[in-house]
Amino acid sequence: MSVTYGGGTLVGVSTVQHVTEVRLGFMLGQLDGALRTRMHQTASGFGLTVDEWSMLACVYTQTCSPGDLREIGPDERIAVPPEAGRLLLDLENKRMLRRDRDDHSPDMARLTRKGHQIVTGMLTLNQSLMLQATSGMTAEEIVTAVSLLERMHRNLA
Repeated sequence: MSVTYGGGTLVGVSTVQHVTEVRLGFMLGQLDGALRTRMHQTASGFGLTVDEWSMLACVYTQTCSPGDLREIGPDERIAVPPEAGRLLLDLENKRMLRRDRDDHSPDMARLTRKGHQIVTGMLTLNQSLMLQATSGMTAEEIVTAVSLLERMHRNLA
């Protein structure tokens, strides 16, 4: 069997598989939109943009990779990529982080107490959002969902 899609033909794809893949893509888009909307609402409640929140989270976790969530205390230093200068300056002006200059290294940033309090508050709200999103799911279903999403991401990376 073949299925016509976007002007082309997918040979050997069953109608059920095609409908499932289209529905999966649609639902991933819907989930992404809902999460982005909620993140915007949460960040703006703290006087931040989503990009500023992302930068604070990177400083807080000492990484821009979502896999490494080490907690650090207020005023601990970490290296931040220099291309993030505008966001860093905005956060510095909001008194959420401080930067040090060093001729031999990129910009350095550390959270202020205010920045640390905001990050921990937002992490709590994010955790409640994930609890809401996974409401009614068993632990096994959540593990399976995470595993499948990670595999899909690896397939596209």
